Amino acid sequence: MKAGENAAALPNCDGLETETVSHVTDDGIRVEQQGVRGADGVLILHGVTTHWWKNGQKKLELHHRCGVKHGSKKAFFPNGDKWNEGGYVDGKGDGAWREWYNNGHKSQEFTMDHGAWNGVQRGWHSNGVQRLEVDWVAGRRQGLMQIWDEQGTLRRTVEFVDGDIQPSPLTVFGVADLP
Repeated sequence: MKAGENAAALPNCDGLETETVSHVTDDGIRVEQQGVRGADGVLILHGVTTHWWKNGQKKLELHHRCGVKHGSKKAFFPNGDKWNEGGYVDGKGDGAWREWYNNGHKSQEFTMDHGAWNGVQRGWHSNGVQRLEVDWVAGRRQGLMQIWDEQGTLRRTVEFVDGDIQPSPLTVFGVADLP
């Protein structure tokens, strides 16, 4: 869907018979897509699209409604562990999102609201120690962002107002922020 379009401009897929189409990509990834045929015979994604790694493990599961991402999205590492999960409403990221490192530790979590970051974003280093925390309001960073090193030492604090970095007393007086 192009910018400026809305879901109402898409054809109505409700009540149409869905079909499942399978193929293998040039790099060996098996893909299964559910959809309906448009008047021109082209498949419009409607239902679940699933990709598998060469080793048979699920790689991606993504839901569509009438050609637009709508519903849950889950991605996996080749060993089958989760890499990413979240959801879409009418083509825009919406709700809670989570990501993991391939060692199983959580990488980050954040919330989307109609395609814009909104709420607290938290990130962790691959060893499980918190890496960052920042608030988002309508797609813009707001308030304090804190950054920690892999040992858990606070290394930097930055303030944002409406997405813009604010000068700190340390930088105003010519003293560099913490490393």
